[in-house]
Amino acid sequence: MDLIKRLSYSFGIGVISLNSQNVDESVILARAEFRENLDYSVMNELSMKNPDFKKFLESVAEFNIEKEYRSKSEFDEVLDNDKLDNYLINKKIMNN
Repeated sequence: MDLIKRLSYSFGIGVISLNSQNVDESVILARAEFRENLDYSVMNELSMKNPDFKKFLESVAEFNIEKEYRSKSEFDEVLDNDKLDNYLINKKIMNN
């Protein structure tokens, strides 16, 4: 939980404990907040430990809303309820 609090404080990252059986019963552990300034020392530390996070930072830094093809290839699709249910069942996160 300390790491969650650190990430939330440093970046304004929100964290949700997802109840896959009943999404409506999920709990917000840390609320997302807009940050004017980022904690670059934490970002550097995380990017050195996690190549996926480093790639994510590069994608965000180069992001351009005008280049829709990039957002579709680099970020997850937002699923409607039916697609989300199918995804959770296929990944064995939720039962039928």
